Amino acid sequence: MKNKVPSPDRCIRGAQPTARSRMVARIFTMFVVMIATSANAQYFDDAHAVEIQAFERKDDTTFTLTVRPSSKHKITGHSYFDSCSAVTVHGEFRRLRVVTSLEPYVLRISRESHVKSVDALEFSFHTGREIYFGPWGIGLVPIDKRNPCEVKSRALTTQVQGDLITVHSYHDAT
Repeated sequence: MKNKVPSPDRCIRGAQPTARSRMVARIFTMFVVMIATSANAQYFDDAHAVEIQAFERKDDTTFTLTVRPSSKHKITGHSYFDSCSAVTVHGEFRRLRVVTSLEPYVLRISRESHVKSVDALEFSFHTGREIYFGPWGIGLVPIDKRNPCEVKSRALTTQVQGDLITVHSYHDAT
């Protein structure tokens, strides 16, 4: 019995989808959508409720702030606060190189969004209002590896959801 080799024409066109292949495609699509939505939901998980102890604004885009964990919330998991009781952030707006993992969010990163985020941090400092703050990816880079509690930020974005204000820091250093 000879094995029948499919014609080259059939290989190019491909086989018609079966019920099973359509089901596999639907499952794969649902899996991709589930991962995409859970990644978006994790947006708030990277930030922690903080109290701003000190804030200095040098101009529209340049700032220095010191944050510590909010006394109202317990921080669990990996955080800058694992090794620091407070973190000092030196920030200034500089354009980010496009990094593949950040591409969906790069569109929201602009000088204007950065200034609004600095405004939100300053408002929180002056009013004592709780704010969520944290890195997105490599969002806070230590200025000196010997002092992980002093970091730099290159760009900020803000997300408001009801009364919850979250500011994320971005940096594309590797």
